[in-house]
Formats: sequence, C-alpha cells, structure tokens
Amino acid sequence: MIFLLAIATFAALGVLAAAFVLLFKHTDPITSAVAGLSTLLAGVFCPTSVLPPLLQSLAQFVPLTYALRALRLAALEGYSVSALWQEVLMLVLFAALLLPLSALVLRWAVRYAKGTGTLGGY
Repeated sequence: MIFLLAIATFAALGVLAAAFVLLFKHTDPITSAVAGLSTLLAGVFCPTSVLPPLLQSLAQFVPLTYALRALRLAALEGYSVSALWQEVLMLVLFAALLLPLSALVLRWAVRYAKGTGTLGGY
C-alpha cells in the first residue's frame, strides 16, 4: 500500500515534468533540482533528524520523506500499515493533491501545444 501511494505521488510529479516539456520544448531543469533537493531533504543520504531545523521543516513538504520513513519502518522494524498511519495519511494527501493537479496541468499543456501547432513536433 505504501509503495503504491509513493508511486502515485511520484507519477504525478512525472506528469508535471512532462507538461513542462510540452510547454517549453526543453527538458525540465526544475525536475533535476527538485530531485536533488528531495533526496537531500528526505533522508536518503542522512537521517532528517541531523539536518538543520530549517531543512527539517522543509523536509515535511517532500513526499519522499514520508515514503522513505514508512518503507524503512515497515521493512526494517516490522511496523504494520496501521502503525504507519501518519506517513500513509501524508502520502494520501500528496497523491490526492498532485494527481488531479498534474492531470489538469497536462491537459492544459496539451491544449496549448495543439493550439500553437507545436504538438506535432512530438
């Protein structure tokens, strides 16, 4: 369940990156920056508890933080999904916000590209 919620959240972010490409006809430089910051803030390289307070606060807005925490606790500590309710709730909220947003942005980007005649370049 946690893995599926994480996939839904990250798929939505990928759709937003695709919309960027449709609009600007270049690869998305923002995605690389966001991915780098996400891995730093989410605790991929070091625990979020050792980050400065400001970065710990920013980590609360990164979906990867909750996905990593939940997967680690489930796999390494044997936590059940019910024990991970906070992480699951946050992933549900991120998915519920980002999936419709990404669908709307992509729809708008496709319409814009069709309207300007640039969609045929793909």
